[in-house]
Amino acid sequence: MTACSSPQDQATPTTAPATTTASSTSAQSPSPTALPAAADGTDLATCADGTCEVQVSAPGPIGLPQTAEAALSLASVGNASVTMAFAPTATNFSTDCDPLDACSNRLTLVEGGQGNVATVRVGAKMTFNKVSVVVVAVVGTSAVLRISPA
Repeated sequence: MTACSSPQDQATPTTAPATTTASSTSAQSPSPTALPAAADGTDLATCADGTCEVQVSAPGPIGLPQTAEAALSLASVGNASVTMAFAPTATNFSTDCDPLDACSNRLTLVEGGQGNVATVRVGAKMTFNKVSVVVVAVVGTSAVLRISPA
């Protein structure tokens, strides 16, 4: 059988309605754009009593009381972590991280003898001698640290 076309089948072609496609965006979770407000702002002098919550970004010392038995210095901030150097001001020193896998520690020589350099992820607590430091948040090269007696 042969197919034939009738004049009706040869009617003027119609244009199909235009279709639109929604452009897809990548499903990325939004990164934080601002740090939470630190209770003591950027005033590192508030740490002199051993208890403070401060925003930090520049490398340098963070003054602690003598009872902390440690000197603390900020080395760097970035990649959702903070790198800090601790130097003991007492004969012995101890370190601890909670959770354990959230810190990278290494012994190093610091002014006056041995010390500890620790890279601590957001949410972790690093304890050195009698001071604890919690990394509250990191955005870019700034962080909020909560410092308290251990």
